[in-house]
Amino acid sequence: MGSYIDQIGVNGTWRKYGLEEYPIEFNGEPTDYKDIVRKDHLVAIVKKSYCLLPNEEAFRLAQDAAKLAGLQPFIHPYKTIDSEGNCIYDHNRTRMVALWGSKFQFDQDKIFAGVAVRNSIDGSTTFSTSAFSFRYSCENMVLTKAKRLSAQEALAQIWKKHTKSLMPFDVNLKNSMLLVMEQAQDMIRAYEQMKQMEVTGELIERIRKSKLSKKILPELEVMVKMDEWELYNSVTEKIWHNEKTGLGSKQVQFDYLHRVMPLVISA
Repeated sequence: MGSYIDQIGVNGTWRKYGLEEYPIEFNGEPTDYKDIVRKDHLVAIVKKSYCLLPNEEAFRLAQDAAKLAGLQPFIHPYKTIDSEGNCIYDHNRTRMVALWGSKFQFDQDKIFAGVAVRNSIDGSTTFSTSAFSFRYSCENMVLTKAKRLSAQEALAQIWKKHTKSLMPFDVNLKNSMLLVMEQAQDMIRAYEQMKQMEVTGELIERIRKSKLSKKILPELEVMVKMDEWELYNSVTEKIWHNEKTGLGSKQVQFDYLHRVMPLVISA
């Protein structure tokens, strides 16, 4: 299998998923941009150099690597989230997050923690991995900052274009997922430490000066009575359960939160 470009320059490599790439011209001259179209609907205008990796192919690669790593799929129980199996989508189904990991005991609760593999077909997010956690008692999910993967190497795996000097992509991805799995377990250890930490005036000031939406922050008189875990869980719960925001907006808010409340394990 390889890329397929027809006589008028349309890239139809991924037509089986309803995806086509159209070169953009201006005044009859080629430009550095192309359209990504799905089933006759414009998805995005991107640079010609953008490497289109269908979400279906990204999921298949991640699934193979997760099996090699011995990770279990996580199926999100929150019904208002657009999901299929262990894969969550944004409103337009252009961006996906696929989830694997393991279940851990957390006091009287349980947390599923593991690896989120992300991808998009509109350039909004790169093929990448990050750690995530899901707390069962409140159906609250947290996603950490993503680490980019190589879409080009992923396509090489799909098209079986390997060299002897290049480790197969699924093995590299498996190793990456195992490293992220360690980070996910560190998240839980950080949560345990947060329960022992009181919310200080300095932390409150950092949070109030941050780019976090004020709508998701507890009132000041409530914050001062919380420990760090209660505050963190309150904010992440409002981020995740906001039905008006997509995956991209949720990730931005999680990133803002982790700048002022980093998941660091103290010595």
